[in-house]
Amino acid sequence: MKIIIALFGALICLAGLVILIAPQKLKTVMNNWTGQPRFLFAVIVRIVFGSILLAEAADLKFPLAMKIIGGISIVAAVVLLLIGQNRMDRMIDWFMKMSDDVFRAWSVLALVFGVLLIYVTF
Repeated sequence: MKIIIALFGALICLAGLVILIAPQKLKTVMNNWTGQPRFLFAVIVRIVFGSILLAEAADLKFPLAMKIIGGISIVAAVVLLLIGQNRMDRMIDWFMKMSDDVFRAWSVLALVFGVLLIYVTF
């Protein structure tokens, strides 16, 4: 299971790099990927990621932090389910209207988080 956490981290790093270099790529993908598939993906990924972190936290560096992140991920999935697809779509639309510089700032946070996930597995 540690390898899955490291893969999540690597994917987050890759996404962060792409956004840092070409933020319009994310905007294009998110504007073209709408509706229920995007909503379900957002919910399922958060549940799976959170569950894996909670299950593996004891075997990772910073177990308490990983439990907290796993719990936040699951709570985020529940919140998404409660607010529904339409509100999530509106939040994403609002976020996509931000400047490329804001996207680049967020991408740095994504890179740091992805590196953290990789680090805690080794």
